[in-house]
Amino acid sequence: MKPAQASQVLAVFVILLLSALDGAALAQEEALLMPYAELAGSDYGISKDLSLISTWETEPRESTLIPPHQRAVLSETAHRVADGNNRFALDIYRALSSSSGAGENLLVSPFSISTALAMTYAGARGETAAQMESVLHFDQPPESLHPAYGELLRDLKGSRDGYQLNVANRLFGQDSYPFKTEFLDLVADDYAAPLEELDFYTAAEAARVHINEWVEGETNQRIKNLLPQGTVTRDTRLVLTNAIHFDGQWKHQFREEATRDAPFFRLDGEQETVSMMFQQESFSYAELEGFQMLEMPYAGDDLSMVVMLPESIDGLASLEQSLTPALLDESFAALRQRDVLVSLPKFTFDNSFQLRSVLAELGMTDAFGSQADFTGIADANLSISDVVHKTFIDVNEEGTEAAAATGVVIGVTSVVWNPPPVEFRADRPFLFALRDTHSGSLLFLGRVTQPGELTGSVSVPEPTASVLVLLSIVAVAASRPAQRH
Repeated sequence: MKPAQASQVLAVFVILLLSALDGAALAQEEALLMPYAELAGSDYGISKDLSLISTWETEPRESTLIPPHQRAVLSETAHRVADGNNRFALDIYRALSSSSGAGENLLVSPFSISTALAMTYAGARGETAAQMESVLHFDQPPESLHPAYGELLRDLKGSRDGYQLNVANRLFGQDSYPFKTEFLDLVADDYAAPLEELDFYTAAEAARVHINEWVEGETNQRIKNLLPQGTVTRDTRLVLTNAIHFDGQWKHQFREEATRDAPFFRLDGEQETVSMMFQQESFSYAELEGFQMLEMPYAGDDLSMVVMLPESIDGLASLEQSLTPALLDESFAALRQRDVLVSLPKFTFDNSFQLRSVLAELGMTDAFGSQADFTGIADANLSISDVVHKTFIDVNEEGTEAAAATGVVIGVTSVVWNPPPVEFRADRPFLFALRDTHSGSLLFLGRVTQPGELTGSVSVPEPTASVLVLLSIVAVAASRPAQRH
């Protein structure tokens, strides 16, 4: 070995040795480390600015100055709705996962879908209603179910610092159609879903364009042309919509300067280079059988992102198959505060689904055929023509522009021994969920198999910690061509 090479190897050894010191010691030794970094150079992948070391260990981390929000205690019936929603979440996720490619990203909002269908269920009767109850895991009578949904919606829509969560419902109905007053009053009172009359019979295309414009406005222009041509026809009588738009800042933000190109191992065995975010912080963390779980809160602690990381590169399918309500409950109960070295890739993607066949396979068959009974909506032969669902998410280092108010977090000194930080390196496919910490409801559930830039038609927003758009639309049409009412 040549002297120069020996010096480089020694420099790498010294850097690795000193990087094992605690943050205070490393800060004191930065002047000593710099010459070794310059000597080691790029041949050994050592950054001369030492940001991979000092950013994690010595610099104060920025956190929002927004204290945890205080929210009203939810009723037992509202918690039952949330529990049922989580059961439906796993069912719809499994169904969509099996019907899509194994290597594809996936994002679904069970809360959005179930809310749109709950409004439709308010007008269902007989076997149609019974099937919807079973599929959606409604375990209480309509007299308590719909007010409980209203309680959850009002709780989620409260104005709070640190994030924006817009939940909007609306009915678009054929003008002068004899909708039952009881139905319209229920969805208006419990779901804040007013009826807007349109002329589907003679101006279906204009009605479609108008609904799409409403969707764009409620989702901050993130979802455009949700209903393509042909989805709204002269036979359409009612379109029930639910839109959720979330724009939030992390409670503990990632630093842009700490983001590095890093490998991500895909399910097909290929390796790609992704933008990997890094930070060290105290998070709720658990090591469970076959996977790690990490929960990262958003500002105000109302919502959090939960990441489930399989132990092996090819462990995603096994983790998906093992997911049950009981496993989720056990996993959340096992979470404990730990100092965690987090590596999480930036990712942006969207999905679009037509859920008619998936819901029918889950057991909701009558609603889509001639046997449908929606006489609670109107005394007519009505059936669901389609259920359209679209989602969009963008996750990266920063919060919204309102995240300018930041502070320095200084750890409390203690004589109690603290365990070393654990590593959570999401360099392989993983599951994730956005969870309302108050009700426990999973607002969306998805997987990342190939991080990267969005390739669809939705424009990528300006950097935010997490931007989420969820849209569910249920179109109810006459079962057969009928005269205009």
